[in-house]
This record gives sequence, structure tokens and C-alpha cells, in this order.
Amino acid sequence: HQGDQKSSATRQCRRVNRASPIRCPVLPRRAQPIEIPQQPLLEEVVAEVRRFTQSTAVGIRILNSDGGIPYEAFEGFLPYFYESENQLSIIGNRCMCSHVIDGDTDASMPFFTEGGSFWMNGTTRFLATIPEAERGKTHNACNEAGYESMALVPIRIGERKLGLIHVADYRDDAVPLELVDSLERLGMQLGTAIQ
Repeated sequence: HQGDQKSSATRQCRRVNRASPIRCPVLPRRAQPIEIPQQPLLEEVVAEVRRFTQSTAVGIRILNSDGGIPYEAFEGFLPYFYESENQLSIIGNRCMCSHVIDGDTDASMPFFTEGGSFWMNGTTRFLATIPEAERGKTHNACNEAGYESMALVPIRIGERKLGLIHVADYRDDAVPLELVDSLERLGMQLGTAIQ
């Protein structure tokens, strides 16, 4: 029954909202994801995440049917970064964004979480530990743009990844694990809202 689904979704959003310090006021009222266009919701979430994290830039990538993962909403990324990175795909691009959306993460490594997120607080320091030949096999656009701290957090429904929340900052040590945990809860909530 649709009324039962509506009240169940509302209860779930409220439960997740209580667990997360990031507040997105549209989400608890959003019982039927299709009734409200995604763009205003995603823009509101980006603005709230950027305010909460005090990060240089925040974006939301949504996986499309062609395997593309364009930014559907973003704030703070410079135009050249947005233009070059907006064309990423999980097909053929081997960057951390595609790894997170593909679920190709290993929580035993210090920069992945049990929830499938990637986070880093010192991209230059980290890349200095990787041999040059290995570095060339990955896409390092965030570091090349000067972002030292970042988080790539899946937007999901259960195990299905719908996209990701991308937080980037020029400062070292700007993305503590507690923040990633909050973003993971938001990623589940957002997945419910946009499915």
C-alpha cells in the first residue's frame, strides 16, 4: 500500500537524520522521490554538506545508464576541474570515484572504510609513497588540482550504488573519519530519497 510505503520512508529518513549531524530539511518531507525533481534536492544537499564540512568544494555524482558519473550538483570546484572531471565514467576510467561506485574498495586499507568510502588527508604525502610507474596507472586529478583532503562517499540503496558525495579541500587533515561516518549515513538517506 502506497500510504504504508510513504510513512515507512518518512520514518526511515527521520531515523537517519537523527543519527547524522548533517541536516537536509527536504529529505524528511520527501516521501515519493519522483514527485520533486532531483536537481533542487541535490543542490540543497551539496550546500548543506559544504556548510557542515567547511570544505573548499562538494559535489554529487549520479551514475547514469551509460556508466557516466557526471556531477549533478556541485559548489566550489573551479571551472577547469568541473569540465575535465564531469566526463568520468565507471567504464574505462580508473579513478577513485569509479572504484567507490563499483564497490572496488578494501576496508583493510587505511584509506577505505567498511562503508565503501575513500578518504584521504594528505594526497601529496600519500602519492609520494607510491612508485612513479604505479602513479601513472591512476587518475590523480584531485591532487593535481591542489586538493589535499578528500572523501568519496557512496550514495546507496542497500548494496546498490547510485552515485557518490565528493568532498574536497585544499587543507591537509580536513576530513576526519567522524565526518566520513556522517557522510555515509547521509549517503544512505540520499539513496532512499533519489531511488
